[in-house]
Amino acid sequence: MRGVFVYLLVLLLFLNACMDRPKPPLPEDFSTQESELRLIENNPLATDTINISAFINIARELYDKEPDSVQRMMKKVIRQAFRTRQYSALGHAFNILGTTQFNMRQLEQSKYSFTRALDYFPYSDSGKVYLPLTYTNLGNVFVMMELTDSALNCYRKALSLIGDALESPSLKIKIYNGMAGCMVAAELYSQAMEYIEKSMQIARHINLKEDLAYCYNMMGSILQKKEPDSAIYCYQRSWELYKTVGSKVGEQAVLRQIGNTWILKEEADSAEYYYNLSERILPMESKTLFSDLMDKANIASIRKDYKTALGYYKDAEEKLTPTALAENALVLYRNMAAVYKFLKKDLLAYQYMTAYYRLKDSVFNEAKMAAVNRLNMQFHLAEKDRALLSKQLMITRQGAKIQKQYLGMAISVILVLFLLIILYRRKHRIALVGIHAKLAGAEQERLRLAQEIHDG
Repeated sequence: MRGVFVYLLVLLLFLNACMDRPKPPLPEDFSTQESELRLIENNPLATDTINISAFINIARELYDKEPDSVQRMMKKVIRQAFRTRQYSALGHAFNILGTTQFNMRQLEQSKYSFTRALDYFPYSDSGKVYLPLTYTNLGNVFVMMELTDSALNCYRKALSLIGDALESPSLKIKIYNGMAGCMVAAELYSQAMEYIEKSMQIARHINLKEDLAYCYNMMGSILQKKEPDSAIYCYQRSWELYKTVGSKVGEQAVLRQIGNTWILKEEADSAEYYYNLSERILPMESKTLFSDLMDKANIASIRKDYKTALGYYKDAEEKLTPTALAENALVLYRNMAAVYKFLKKDLLAYQYMTAYYRLKDSVFNEAKMAAVNRLNMQFHLAEKDRALLSKQLMITRQGAKIQKQYLGMAISVILVLFLLIILYRRKHRIALVGIHAKLAGAEQERLRLAQEIHDG
């Protein structure tokens, strides 16, 4: 009977494993309503049979070179994969589509695409590999949208899927760097440094020099204002590593940061030296940049060459666009007002200072909202940490309670077994005594009968 029960249980488990898993919903853009299916069938791009794997491989090579073509290809792959229910292809297509949209700064579309990829990867064999990457990509989107709390949740989910083992090291570095960026946005610099150090530990362990250079660059950016000497050391280490791997773009960015740090220290010659090095590495990239003109103007101001500085500031003002960062305009207007004051052109100084304060008032309101959001995020982070600690404490207490219960049960079982053994041995002893008494009585009866026969 027991063998039949075990056989039925194994059979039920096997049938459950063979059953079809629940299907994810179709995306909103391609629902299964009859009218929309008719539109898809009438679309020649939708009805053509395509090689999905080939399209995906081509798109991975072209997503940063021909984004518009990649978007068209991936939408075609998505339509084809819907009809054949290829969930792995859907996950990959939405992931590539989201990456392309992110590079084009189409953040809302990118967020939607990565979310759809997360819906489909769990139903594919490759989901375990690509789910952490997709959560990381979605976290990067939230960072660009300044939704720091949502970004941290995505990064933590990605880390939980990867696990504690040293797997996907490059992805772990990206996750820790993203979390460090979130901490910097919340002005939690000590926590940001902790995440950067975790990234650096992984990069050193497997000798990822470019990732290590990026970590040093981030560390220098955090230390730049309060500890400029330490920042310069970090930037120089980053520069050496970028030179080792041959990254010209990385070298130029770090050299400009070193120059900016020397500007903060009011060392014009050192700043100019590093700016010139930066221009020699990628000369066509830096000749007409707003930041390059501002750097040259700042050097001239430190040297008290105000006419030259004013010329650079005017050139920089022409580079300002309506989409330029307000911080750039604020720095430019303030510096131009100071230069005009030194040149004793009070009217122009007054005009630029007025423009500075008008812009500052609008930025100040935005800054107040950003500060409120940062405080709100810090509060939520603290609440989450407190909740996590309380949960860990509760789990520890429950574990100790369960251990005590199991210990008590074990002791009770041992005592019961001990008592049963004692009772069994006592019962056995009594039975033996009874048997011996019966045997002795039978022997005496036999002797008595034998004596009577002998006497009789």
